[in-house]
Amino acid sequence: MRKFLFAILLTLAVSVFPACGDNIPQGLPERFFLGLASHPDELDWMVRSGTPWDARYYYFTGGVNTGGSWSVWYPDGNFASTYMESSARNGYLPVITYYQMVKSKPAIGQNEAEQDYNNLNNPETMSAYFADFKLLMQKAKAFGKPVIVHVEPDLWGYMQQRINGADNPSAVSAAVSSSGFKDVKGLPNNLVGFGRALIKLRDLYARNVILATPTSPRAWMSRGSPGGRPAFSKQQATGTWYLPTRPTGMPPTMSTWARIRGATGGTRATRLTRTSPASPSTSPSFHRRRGRG
Repeated sequence: MRKFLFAILLTLAVSVFPACGDNIPQGLPERFFLGLASHPDELDWMVRSGTPWDARYYYFTGGVNTGGSWSVWYPDGNFASTYMESSARNGYLPVITYYQMVKSKPAIGQNEAEQDYNNLNNPETMSAYFADFKLLMQKAKAFGKPVIVHVEPDLWGYMQQRINGADNPSAVSAAVSSSGFKDVKGLPNNLVGFGRALIKLRDLYARNVILATPTSPRAWMSRGSPGGRPAFSKQQATGTWYLPTRPTGMPPTMSTWARIRGATGGTRATRLTRTSPASPSTSPSFHRRRGRG
């Protein structure tokens, strides 16, 4: 994984759902803020850099049923606890990119989009997936402070591609209730149910977690050239896609998904790339460049 500065702008749908107002999730600064991709071994560099980073993030991955998940990196899933606590202790908001679907077994398919879809529809895989996500929520609850869990970049856009960019996630099947996982019983077996299942697990086990989804350019690709669609129109379309994943009965002016936008998301943006992890704080080795993430 590349190491780079990432910029995250989180709003509760102010720029995605036009009717939703400008609420900022509790625990987040009411401004644009910056963080850095940071392996546990690189925390010291972040601190010594002298840069007032707001956040620190890392991919939690490995696959839910492979024996190599984040949950076994430290005994008893304590990699999550250690990462969140060490981040907060040094003044950084922990951001966890939860990237487990395509890394899980059996991952049948010729490409990531097919592998994501087939895993999403495999009851055994999804039962393990929900158990893994529940464990992360339990670790986050024990942490007790705000933490962003950025759920499955790529998957949402790939699933929208499957129905040619239509704004109807219920048309994408998923093994939710059929997974047999008790906490998600009764939820629909489609992508709406999947989104609601993750929200339900967060609500049951870790109300301090801010769930976030990416504004994925992969969804726009299914609509033709991104350049042919105004930026706000693309954001609106993505917002319409996520809207049905709210829990039933929630007011239409609210959303429990935050939007997260990183410099890796495929749009043209200025980013900072760290060229030397050993750079002293008096001479940070960064360079600015423009390019696609």
